[in-house]
Amino acid sequence: MEKAGNIIDCTTLSNKLQKSSCATSCFTFRNVQVKTDHRGGLSNSLYRCSLPENVVVKKPKTPRQVLLRIYGPFQENMNVVLTEVTTFIFLAERKLGPKLYGVFPKGRLEEFIPSRTLLNKDYRLMHRAIAREMAKIHALDVPVRKIPDFWLVKIKKWLNDLETETKQKKNSTFKYSDLYTESIEWLTEKIKNSNSPVVYCHNDLLGGNILFRDDSPSEEDPRLMLIDFEFGAYNYRGFDLS
Repeated sequence: MEKAGNIIDCTTLSNKLQKSSCATSCFTFRNVQVKTDHRGGLSNSLYRCSLPENVVVKKPKTPRQVLLRIYGPFQENMNVVLTEVTTFIFLAERKLGPKLYGVFPKGRLEEFIPSRTLLNKDYRLMHRAIAREMAKIHALDVPVRKIPDFWLVKIKKWLNDLETETKQKKNSTFKYSDLYTESIEWLTEKIKNSNSPVVYCHNDLLGGNILFRDDSPSEEDPRLMLIDFEFGAYNYRGFDLS
């Protein structure tokens, strides 16, 4: 991000945020105002970085505020990071997601979109708009792996993690995967026979991952945007619908 002709060092800033108690407050870093964005979830920490009004930028299209995303433990896998960034760029080019301004080893800079995430009360009023945005995503041909085994891979990983944690904390070698083998096989067969189309899915479509934009005409006529595609992958469409 430009600040009076200089470049903000995102790596230095992210290190400062991670090591200091200021990560939960509002402070100034080299004339850039940094404030915690409470839309951050379990996977990432989000910060809104804004230029003070008295700071003049050299280029008219330079954004005066951006969203700084610092990756959490989930994004320590570089393959996951590369896949998500690829999807992020793909969606941004089609105006289905925020713009990408830059990436660095611990995170990225994104377009800040004035908005709030959905509340439980919003679903009944905005369900048609949510369905329209979901349909746009499901219609895409995203350049990622297209085998619909996302849910199965996740279940096996969670069971493996549970076995590892149980072994470390309780010195037990109990095989949770053996306990659920029959159920997983039954579910796999049912899903394959469900005739649910295989499409690109969000796979984590909670209210916290849907933005209700401030420039919406009204709650009855909302402008929505789906965000946070770290779990995005080809899957059976019914997974998103459920």
